[in-house]
Amino acid sequence: MRKIVSCLVVAALIFSGPLQFVSAKEVVWETTLEDKMSWSQVTYFGTLLVGSKTSLSSYNPENGGLMWRREDFNKIAPFDVREMSGLPVIIINQDQGLGGSKTKLSAVSLVDGKILWETDTMAGNSLGAYSVPSHKLAILFRNVFTEAEDNGLYIFAYDVESGELKWKTLYQKKPNVIQTHLADNVGMFYVRNDFSGHHEPVVDGDHLYAPFAGVHCFDLLTGNLKWEVSFKTAHKTLKKAYAPILIEEGIVYATGEGVVYAIDQESGRLKWKSPKVPSGLIAQLIVAEDMVLARLGGNFYNQGAKAFKLDKPLGVVAFNKQTGKMLWEFKGAKESITNLVYLPGQNTVMFADANSLIGIDAKSAGQVKETFKLPLEFKRNIGVSDVASTSVKTLTGGIGGLVRAGAKMAIGKDRKDPPVAVTKQPNGSLVVRGRQHLLAFDPSKQEILWSTYYAAPGSSGFEMAIMTTLTALSVLQTQFSSMTGYSSSYNAGKSIERSFQSMDKFLDRRFSKTQNTERYSYILTRVSDGEDAGIGIMAIDMETGEPGEQIVFDEKDPEYKVDDMSQRVYHFKGKKNIVAYDLGQ
Repeated sequence: MRKIVSCLVVAALIFSGPLQFVSAKEVVWETTLEDKMSWSQVTYFGTLLVGSKTSLSSYNPENGGLMWRREDFNKIAPFDVREMSGLPVIIINQDQGLGGSKTKLSAVSLVDGKILWETDTMAGNSLGAYSVPSHKLAILFRNVFTEAEDNGLYIFAYDVESGELKWKTLYQKKPNVIQTHLADNVGMFYVRNDFSGHHEPVVDGDHLYAPFAGVHCFDLLTGNLKWEVSFKTAHKTLKKAYAPILIEEGIVYATGEGVVYAIDQESGRLKWKSPKVPSGLIAQLIVAEDMVLARLGGNFYNQGAKAFKLDKPLGVVAFNKQTGKMLWEFKGAKESITNLVYLPGQNTVMFADANSLIGIDAKSAGQVKETFKLPLEFKRNIGVSDVASTSVKTLTGGIGGLVRAGAKMAIGKDRKDPPVAVTKQPNGSLVVRGRQHLLAFDPSKQEILWSTYYAAPGSSGFEMAIMTTLTALSVLQTQFSSMTGYSSSYNAGKSIERSFQSMDKFLDRRFSKTQNTERYSYILTRVSDGEDAGIGIMAIDMETGEPGEQIVFDEKDPEYKVDDMSQRVYHFKGKKNIVAYDLGQ
């Protein structure tokens, strides 16, 4: 039985959303921000967090009222603001000193922004902090540079409600020995590194599996290291350019430097390691019957260059599940590759490259056999107010290939829109997503059911950087958060309980509107809504391909966020104002 769940990292330009849509004229509320927003996040309870260079603020989703604002949390990166899933608490990692050489962590109430408990400022930089809701623990990975015998990279585990230190464990004997990447909030005069380029640790039962230097298994009750299999995982410059840990039927699967490792979950014994795939980054693993399927290459973010890089070769490799022997490899993907999808009834692994939908016979031996290969083509270009054609089985046009990070995408004959993700739908179809197109495919009949295409807004187009993150896979074990140290000012546990009660109304609204939260996707394009026309988002029904209503943002490069559960769209107009729309009205 699979113990962890994987999903596509969804970019800001395409969302899954609710059934009903409203026009731009039906604004629920508007509010002005104190400073330009840097990032935003919808919490578990539906409140809206907004980070800026000067503060961290929280807004009421019902009326836009400012719930709280803290100027002591400024220039905070999203990676350093974590929720404890199910509790109205956020944990904030606040780096201080040169290059983040000191750190301070605070537990903050989502209701009023008050400090529940916080640490003293601690020497040594934190690399990442994560939560374990099942054990009500928060763990922090922090380099320590105090006395010689204490130097090293440690894990600190704390009780979420009280801040009590539960255990402390040495992870690496020396600090700064694990590959890290530039933090998300670095600037010209502020540079630090953290674990933002790694996948999250995985929790299974009473054990935590750390992926930062191979696989290290820790007992969550005591902090004791149960076993370790050390190897290099992360790429030197590319973020999350390796597959997340996968646990299946008592075996832990992990990757590093083009090698797949199969480890016995109980003993830590290395069952096998695969031959190294030359010059290939393994970005996804699927355990399918008697084999392990690995995706090679893709688009990965280079934080230093602030751009995405296409890493080749692009393809699929199959390994024997019992021995790790390579069964077959396919390196024929052209200029792009989506995530892999396994079709068990057909013994087929499917993906899309820049030009085709490709199905590979998973039972291939030696020479690869293609189950199907269908060209990705469009019926026609869609204008400003046109709607997409549906029930299309043979299309004309052509995608044209990958637009690399930093390149521009234009309208018309020069249009380029490589597919970036394949998702399974409840009706059994597979939807292939590009930046400006959607296409539904019936795997049993091996035919295209419908397709849509909407031109990118403006002749200069937009960079592909955000959309290409859809080619990466992330582990959804739980939400993770950050904590350390303890200097409680009052009973945090009681305060959390009171906070939870006051958040009930937000939860009621969110969970009463979940039935249609995966029905629609949104595409950024030029839209027309009565007298209003301009850049905005168009709703597309994922079952039929039919277009829905639209919201006009009328900004060249709009910032917005869709909260599926509460059916709200938040438009950060000019990054200085929030305009909220209620999709459930």
